[in-house]
Amino acid sequence: MSRNYFNGSIPPELFNLRFLQFLDLSENLLQGGLSGEIGKLGNLKTLMLDHNFLDGNLPVQIGNVTKLRQFSVSQNKFSGPIPDSIPSKIGSLSNIFTLALSKNSFTGLIPPSIRNLSRLETLQLEDNMLSGDIPSWLFDMESMKNLYLGGNLLNWNNLKLVPNYMFSHLSLRSCLISGNIPEWISTQKNLDIWT
Repeated sequence: MSRNYFNGSIPPELFNLRFLQFLDLSENLLQGGLSGEIGKLGNLKTLMLDHNFLDGNLPVQIGNVTKLRQFSVSQNKFSGPIPDSIPSKIGSLSNIFTLALSKNSFTGLIPPSIRNLSRLETLQLEDNMLSGDIPSWLFDMESMKNLYLGGNLLNWNNLKLVPNYMFSHLSLRSCLISGNIPEWISTQKNLDIWT
């Protein structure tokens, strides 16, 4: 259902489809918030809402959709912190491979619970208003291949940890880098770095 020029809010009837596994409403003209009723879709594996005009906070109930493998709300108008409260938090999405939250207005720190996502390969957080230090544990997640942090208010303070895997993409554009760039960056063979 992408690219259909749908407008208005997300129809509440969708949240009654308990066996739904794939929902793609990307590249439409949807407005309003994402209802906490999204937590009812316990069988959902793919949720694509990118390139719309959705706003408000990301509901904490998203953490209840534990079968999600791909979740994208990039290029919307979401704001506030990324949910990291117990029991519903972004770190509950234990099956997720791709988490794309870029080009919104999310604030606060990178949620510590993300480190629990042992299958996460792609994390897109660029072009938000996230702040604080870039957590060292992001570079110790063995499944991580693509990490996009650019365009935030994040600090890189002498991060020396050597990851035990190879990045495919690493974006640090516009991050506040202090100290030396770690030597391991130059050893990454398949790496595109934007600073």
